[in-house]
Amino acid sequence: MADERPVLLIDEIDKADIEFPNDLLQELDRMEFFVYETGETVKARRRPIVVITSNNEKELPDAFLRRCFFHYIRFPDADTMTAIIEVHFPGIKQRLVNEALKLFYEIRDVPGMKRALDLGTARLAEIADGRGTSSSCRYVADFIEQLERFR
Repeated sequence: MADERPVLLIDEIDKADIEFPNDLLQELDRMEFFVYETGETVKARRRPIVVITSNNEKELPDAFLRRCFFHYIRFPDADTMTAIIEVHFPGIKQRLVNEALKLFYEIRDVPGMKRALDLGTARLAEIADGRGTSSSCRYVADFIEQLERFR
C-alpha cells in the first residue's frame, strides 16, 4: 500500500470558473488545499497522479495547457457502443440495442441536440417530482414531437 500513489480525477474542467485551472496548478504544486466549508487544510502525503477531463466547451488558459499531456478519446463507434451496452446489460435484446443506437447516432450530431436533451431531461424531472408547470409539460411535448421526426 505504501508504494501506491493516489489518483485525483477532475472531471470536465472546462465547465469550471475561468480562474480554476490556474488556481488548481498552485494547489497541486503545494500539494495541499483549504476546505472553506470545514476550515481544514488537506495535505497530500504523496504527489497524486492527476487525470483531468474536458469536453472542449471553452478554452483553457495557456499556462495551464502547457503543463498538460493530452490524450484524445474518440467517441465510440456503433460496434464499440454495442460492446459497452452488452457489458452493462448482458443478454439485452440485440434488436432493441440496434434501434436505439441507430436513433442515437442520427440525433447525436444535430446542432443543439445536447442542450435540448439536457433541457428535456430537466423538465421531465420537474414534472416527476411535482415541480413541473404547464410550460414544462409543453416543452416535453414539443421535445417528443421533435424527436419523432427522426424515426
